Amino acid sequence: MQYRITELAGDPLGGRTSLCPRCRRDLTETARAHLFSCVVLPDEMKLRTREVRDAAQRLIKRSQQNVDRSDVLIREAEAYLLACQQALRAFMAQMNRS
Repeated sequence: MQYRITELAGDPLGGRTSLCPRCRRDLTETARAHLFSCVVLPDEMKLRTREVRDAAQRLIKRSQQNVDRSDVLIREAEAYLLACQQALRAFMAQMNRS
């Protein structure tokens, strides 16, 4: 079947786009594959499509790096908080003995 981009369905609650209007299957990968291999599309369009794909991949990689870095910072903050709590407990125990 052939659909125009404006005919494709969307799922605003699930955040999905480019769904088949009949079966709701995600057609994004199919559309991408076609754009990258279409012999009719002008070379300029193919080049821009690849540039957009490459930019998206860089953004995804950078986003994952940020997630990884935030996980490290959270663990460091939790360890610091635990150390402060232990120091406070030790100090309070020492004060109670005095």
